[in-house]
Amino acid sequence: MSDTLKGYLFALVSALTYGMIPLFMIPLKKLDFFSVDTALFYRFLIAAILILGYLVFYQKESVKINLKEGFVLSVLGLFY
Repeated sequence: MSDTLKGYLFALVSALTYGMIPLFMIPLKKLDFFSVDTALFYRFLIAAILILGYLVFYQKESVKINLKEGFVLSVLGLFY
């Protein structure tokens, strides 16, 4: 499969899943099951776990950080 075709497929899947967010959020919002902030937190948490799993198991990327990088990430997290 060519890189161009992969790009088109990834863009299509991304657009479809982004467009389906209201289909899942509207019923949860009507039931007062989640607040918008909580749903957004879980959405990003699940995405981060999936991306980390992909990097570790399929790409064999090292996700280790040194002390300096840990400090920078901590400061950036505090400012966010």
